[in-house]
Amino acid sequence: MRAGRGGGGACPRGLAPSSVGPGVTSPVCRHARLLVSYGSVLHDPQSNTIGALLGHIAAIEIAYQVDTFEGRGLTPRERQRWGALLDLGERARREIGGRPVAYYLHLLKDVRQKTANNYFKWFHVFEDEINHRGQIRWLCKRLSR
Repeated sequence: MRAGRGGGGACPRGLAPSSVGPGVTSPVCRHARLLVSYGSVLHDPQSNTIGALLGHIAAIEIAYQVDTFEGRGLTPRERQRWGALLDLGERARREIGGRPVAYYLHLLKDVRQKTANNYFKWFHVFEDEINHRGQIRWLCKRLSR
């Protein structure tokens, strides 16, 4: 684990801002010390823990990965593994409560690597086009004068 920017806490290497893309997980890393201290604290009987919310982010990402990369929904086995994190609430409190936040940070890191390895490249392509569209618009305005 290494420190994330601006947080002073520990952040798994794969979740550090520069490893996934700008802004993707930097808020998680900025609050890493608080996450470790309070990640499994339940604010009230109806809330979710920070750890469960991190797990939910990972579960949603898994669902979108199989949809995008494989063109299918979750299998019954995948739904069983990720269901409590997808559903959150009472089910998550009952089935996954009590795990340390480091578990969820590493879970998210592992899931995020597949997404980042495949899609950060395309994010850069779109980002580049959007940037250049603005430059083209700027040039066209000046050339038409």
